[in-house]
Amino acid sequence: MSSSLDYADFVIRAANLRFGQTVEIVSPKECSEIVKLLTDLLLKQRIKVVTTYTNEEDEYYAHRSDSFYDDLIDENFARITVISSFIEPRSPKYISHQTPKLKNYFHENISQRVIMAYPNEKWANMIGISYLELKNRIIDLSLRDNLLSAYIDSLAELDIVKAHIKNDLGTDLKLEFTYGFRFSDAYLRTSNGVPFKANVPSLEIFAAPDKYSLNGIIVGSKPVYVNNRVITGFSATFKDGRIISSKGLESLLNVDESLRYVGELGIAFYSDFVFYNTLLDENLSTHIALGNAYKMGVRKKEFSKINESLYHIDLPIGDKSLIIEFMDKDNNIVAIFKNEKMEIL
Repeated sequence: MSSSLDYADFVIRAANLRFGQTVEIVSPKECSEIVKLLTDLLLKQRIKVVTTYTNEEDEYYAHRSDSFYDDLIDENFARITVISSFIEPRSPKYISHQTPKLKNYFHENISQRVIMAYPNEKWANMIGISYLELKNRIIDLSLRDNLLSAYIDSLAELDIVKAHIKNDLGTDLKLEFTYGFRFSDAYLRTSNGVPFKANVPSLEIFAAPDKYSLNGIIVGSKPVYVNNRVITGFSATFKDGRIISSKGLESLLNVDESLRYVGELGIAFYSDFVFYNTLLDENLSTHIALGNAYKMGVRKKEFSKINESLYHIDLPIGDKSLIIEFMDKDNNIVAIFKNEKMEIL
């Protein structure tokens, strides 16, 4: 069984930090155990560490000037973000420091960023297992290899233009991809060419569809944990890319118009287990993501066809009955994801 120290080391290697680089560790205070492990390992590597606890009292941030993150950006800092479910919400003071300039810095891959999960006692109690079992499940999942990555090159050779997604729950959705697209995994590069792994774990492959191409219905296959609450039994109907009716999602959709459009189709092997944590659960079910599309695998001249948003919310739609048919421009089925297998036809 891998340890928390193994996990911390794996995350640091995923970040691929440069000698002398500054890294900010962003975490709820309930996860100070992993923050300490990360910090100790980073300092041994001569990496400067800045720690930010997201749910501390406002006084915690009092010493930080308005230029705090501007100064870090000038240093080309990286960020490791620790997330945990069912905890105190983020401090308004912390949120106020997350400026559009800072968000763009990471959205545009100016520097490395890694997001990871770590347990807390309340989270374990909420899902009915011990803290230790939850921690072991998180670490086990996070250290697995992405078996779907092996199909990316083969899928790219098939000239796929569209997909039809369906399952026994009622999902029946058709969508089109941008011209010349390519599936991606979590391995990214900064604008200076430094490779890093953005999500730990990452067991999916994903692509951004043409935002106006979706037609049909999705039915949720698992609960989804968003903004400290659990949404169950959700569904949505799309017409020309936009959600025109939904169940259980209205409070999310009303936040911003961009959330009525899809930014991602993510393909993952299915498991019945529910973590109630988006980072983890998206790796255990095929899903679509409302909101922002990642530009990886999209040609620059096609950027106008994908969704832009400040938000990105994954909705699980996969189960054991899921079938995804991938078609070329002549409507020939050239690949199929079925029975938890990817088949190239």
